[in-house]
Amino acid sequence: VRGVHPRRDLEVNLKLGAEDFQYYLHRRFPLPPMSFHFPRGLGMWPKFVMEVYGGDYDYLASRTIDDRPERYRGQILLTLVDNSLGISKGREEEFRTSAAHRWLGDINFSSMATRMVTPTPVISDDFRQTKRSDTPVLMVHGDLDLATPIENAEELLKSFPNGKLIRVLGGTHGALSQANSVDEKFTGYLVRFMEAKDPTNLEVPATIELPTLKFMPLGGPSLFDLLVREK
Repeated sequence: VRGVHPRRDLEVNLKLGAEDFQYYLHRRFPLPPMSFHFPRGLGMWPKFVMEVYGGDYDYLASRTIDDRPERYRGQILLTLVDNSLGISKGREEEFRTSAAHRWLGDINFSSMATRMVTPTPVISDDFRQTKRSDTPVLMVHGDLDLATPIENAEELLKSFPNGKLIRVLGGTHGALSQANSVDEKFTGYLVRFMEAKDPTNLEVPATIELPTLKFMPLGGPSLFDLLVREK
């Protein structure tokens, strides 16, 4: 396709493939604050998918041009930590054979590609196993979190018999602040849990519901047009 750089008005010929599309299915949009970590960003998701489905590659091309050849500009410390903690062989096999892998590809490619060359020591699979703990814990997790799925919290909760989980319905990776924005008592739940001598008997809501997610209309300005306006 013939793509246009969103900030420099530079036209570039480039090839787009399935992995380019997969990559941006779960990465942030360059329209601050329209990251998938925010409900507003999730609301753009259907429009992005339908534009590509309809043959409009302008937004995908501009995003790819902007990121190539260095897509990931994260902190090296995070990479070292992630590579050291790694993933158990069993969980890696579960990940690779999951139905979502067909559609999303290897979402951990940057870690998988570098884990054998970074200098940090790799922990054992025994250390990675979840073990029972009677320590009271309070988890707060959004059910629309694309970075850390709520299934992770539900799985960990099995190992904490004195644990509690507040599900933020419609919440993303910023579920703590999102829950606080709609429930004036939310901070009080956290404070009382931390201060209680026996928080296991403390009542906290099982769910906190955010306003209904609003999807961006499929018509109107394209994502590329909106991106150009932001430059």
